Amino acid sequence: MPRFETIDAVSRWILIGLMAFLPFLFVPIQWIDVVSIKVVAVSLALVVVVILWMVARIMESAARIPKSIGIAAALALPIAYALSVAVTGGREVSLLGRGVEADTLAFVCLEFSAIALMALLFSGRVREILLSIYAFILGGAILALIEIMHFLIPSLSLGGVLTGQTGNVFGSWHAFAMMMGLVLLLAVGFAGAPFVRGWWRIILYSLAVLTTALLIVSSFTDVWVGVFLGMLALPALRAWQSRHFSLSSLWHKERIPLMVAAIALVFVIFGGSIQSVLPSRIQVTHIEVRPSWSGTLSIARQSLATPRDMLFGTGPNTFTRQWGLHKPSGVNQTPFWNNDFRVGVAPIPTSLITVGAIGLLAWVFFALAILWLALSLIRLRLQPAAAFIAINLSVALLYLLGMQVFSMPGPVLSMLLFLFAGTLIAVRAPRYDQGIRVSLALSDWRGRGSVALSVVAVVF
Repeated sequence: MPRFETIDAVSRWILIGLMAFLPFLFVPIQWIDVVSIKVVAVSLALVVVVILWMVARIMESAARIPKSIGIAAALALPIAYALSVAVTGGREVSLLGRGVEADTLAFVCLEFSAIALMALLFSGRVREILLSIYAFILGGAILALIEIMHFLIPSLSLGGVLTGQTGNVFGSWHAFAMMMGLVLLLAVGFAGAPFVRGWWRIILYSLAVLTTALLIVSSFTDVWVGVFLGMLALPALRAWQSRHFSLSSLWHKERIPLMVAAIALVFVIFGGSIQSVLPSRIQVTHIEVRPSWSGTLSIARQSLATPRDMLFGTGPNTFTRQWGLHKPSGVNQTPFWNNDFRVGVAPIPTSLITVGAIGLLAWVFFALAILWLALSLIRLRLQPAAAFIAINLSVALLYLLGMQVFSMPGPVLSMLLFLFAGTLIAVRAPRYDQGIRVSLALSDWRGRGSVALSVVAVVF
């Protein structure tokens, strides 16, 4: 095996390890926020993999990039954020933020590196793609087991990380519920795969039961809606891919997703009433406050008063300031009058305020590109493993995109959106026969120029 292939293999194992540990990674010290440590881990892993990829490509004297609209659409996001930063003055809060914020230029660049590296390193490698997804599912299983142990043994604090009923090692209670919904979709989706048998299938169905129980305890309507739609999408996309459709065969093959969809619908309608009769130990009370759609749009109307602001926004990660300047007067009559919100009703609608029309259009372009990629993959005649991966990743991505539009997923789930998007691109990558070949040979001026530009891009 050439040395550059060995380096690529190491890079893939780093990313697989990241997928496995990201759901439950934490430091048992109370003052170290679990989200912060996850973002630091993602940053370090991606920086190391970028450096390894560059070294491998220099050794190979070439880089081959898949011709994917997904990568181009993802690149539009850091470009839009960079333009907004340049026009609005390049404030530190927009470049890096003051904590762990996803609406910064630095974080969006990390997200682009995530999608690009997953696409570049896993292209055409169905086994490794499947391994990365299994690693993530197992990481989600460990996260679920830690939370189950927290409910069974309330005194288990893990160094002060698990405090109160809603304490968990993922993030906010709402983000934890979204994560459980994502793991449930993947567990049920892959449990029905023909190549999944024996103990692994038992583990997946057991995980589906655990995550469903935790969703019942958390009881967030938006998560149940996402699970309901995802569980309906799974059999619909499989039937479309197989080109055969009948109600009898659909129920026979897809009864598990349809049963979970029915459970989710019950909790969408009656979730509050059901939760009120749960035992007190697992009857969790959690209040999450965020601006409404009307409040977010009101801030947008007042903040984007000039053509420049409408086009480039007020600057990435500046919603808190705009909220303080333009919040609706009625908010001052509520107990939340002094809350400083970092995001409006959801991340993508907030981008209209902070990054302007170019930011919102970049997000729309990215979402449409992922949707097109998912639908085009499902229509292709793929080998069984790749077909199941494509369908399940497509449903997971639609679920995560929905949360970006209608909810508050947080930085970790935002990063997972791009990691999974890169994986989906890698599933399709074999269809891009040659890709774009870039010479990195140091013996000619084009290669030396490409290497110099790549080093500058990595540094900045």
